[in-house]
Amino acid sequence: MSVHAATPELHEHADSWHHHGAEEGTPQSEHTGTIEPSALIKWFFFIVIALAIVLVALFAYFDSYNHRLQSSRLETLNTAEANIARAQAESRLGLAGAATFQYVPVVNAPGKVHLPLERAMDRVLANYEKK
Repeated sequence: MSVHAATPELHEHADSWHHHGAEEGTPQSEHTGTIEPSALIKWFFFIVIALAIVLVALFAYFDSYNHRLQSSRLETLNTAEANIARAQAESRLGLAGAATFQYVPVVNAPGKVHLPLERAMDRVLANYEKK
């Protein structure tokens, strides 16, 4: 058979913290003793709308930040520097109406030169016709 412990005896004297005196005044009434569903619904919608506004603002901010960051990292082809570089490359390669082609050495690649795409395709086809 199992042995059950008896309930301990109550202390005869509780300390002063457990007793409330007259100098404390009357106790406060119960907070939210009754629930108002209409107030809860109003607060719920207020919080949901405020959260939606904050999320839209954060999305707009980070979207613009991301757009600025990507535009600074990506090379755009419509800038003045890009147009100048394109014109120089086309004149070097004999494109865009340039009458003569100038072989320009490739930087950091000895023995290699820039070649127009049309001329390179003709050379590849000529190699295949010989075989």
